Amino acid sequence: MDIIKITDLVKRFPVGNGYFTALNQISLTFGEGEFAGFVGPSGSGK
Repeated sequence: MDIIKITDLVKRFPVGNGYFTALNQISLTFGEGEFAGFVGPSGSGK
């Protein structure tokens, strides 16, 4: 059974006169009893 569903997630950061797209239409599903973590270097936009 899905307890969290994320569809078409987009994350952008302003850079100068434009944007840096860190995530582009990411979809995730988490089921009951599942664990997830987001890892990466400091300053990476987690």
